[in-house]
Amino acid sequence: MDSKEADNLEATEPKAGLRELFSYLRGHSRVLIIVVVISIFGAALSLAQPVMVNRVITAVGVGEAISGSVIVLVALVIGSGLLGALQQYLLERTAEGVVLDARRRLLHSL
Repeated sequence: MDSKEADNLEATEPKAGLRELFSYLRGHSRVLIIVVVISIFGAALSLAQPVMVNRVITAVGVGEAISGSVIVLVALVIGSGLLGALQQYLLERTAEGVVLDARRRLLHSL
């Protein structure tokens, strides 16, 4: 394909701006806000894990009991995993909803 054909192809393709793309997300804004909140909490849990690993290592080095720190560390790992799974589920469900809305708009315009 030479440059003239590429220019003609680009000229015939409709251009969608961000405004048009964001219009598909309007009906899903509540779920997307929940996903952002879950993402923030998941990041906080992920950041807390190295701190707890440090506490466990320090406690082992000093000879203190580590059961409490290990329980908290396990809870952080499980909580982070559950929040990540919930976030992924909500994002996938929202993506399917956006595709469904796009199909409905297309059918309505046809």
